[in-house]
Amino acid sequence: MSLSAVFSAGIGTTLLVSFGVVLYLRRALHAILFDLCGTQERAYFWRVFSAVIIVLVPLWCALDYRLSSEFAGPALFQITGMLQQALSGLLFALGAVGVVLTVFICRRVPVRSMRAPGLEEHPTH
Repeated sequence: MSLSAVFSAGIGTTLLVSFGVVLYLRRALHAILFDLCGTQERAYFWRVFSAVIIVLVPLWCALDYRLSSEFAGPALFQITGMLQQALSGLLFALGAVGVVLTVFICRRVPVRSMRAPGLEEHPTH
């Protein structure tokens, strides 16, 4: 298998996995972003922005992988190495989006009392 074919297979698989993750998270991410942002337009922008990050970071990591023409093993092992680097980028991108969302959710959601349900304080007259 030529280096071009190996490279293309690695990049194609990286894009397929990244777009799959974006599609999988799309609805849930939009709901959270709408709650945080308050408008559909803002939520849509941040959802698209997050999707771009989730696709581009793994792609960048895959593009940084150096294939070797002297590699004696099966081409699948080189593709696997490329995917390992790409998936590391995907995990980094997802972690970054998760941390940002967590920070904003924690700022927005008030900390609730640690009382048991049904034991609310009632004003005494």
